[in-house]
Amino acid sequence: MDKPEYGIVWQKQNRLTDLDFAGDIAILAEEENVCQEMTTKLEEQSAQVGLNINREKTKVMGITQRPS
Repeated sequence: MDKPEYGIVWQKQNRLTDLDFAGDIAILAEEENVCQEMTTKLEEQSAQVGLNINREKTKVMGITQRPS
């Protein structure tokens, strides 16, 4: 994932875009539309090497920060 708006800010200037687990991936984004763009790109690139996203097993979780 190569766009500067992808992911979440992690430890000042670094960005964290995803967490990889055995056979699973968690995509991280600060905005819903960016998350969708990242998912679409992942699906396209995965298909190029013969991998498919299982839509039935795909889950979305949103977290909203409360103002301090």
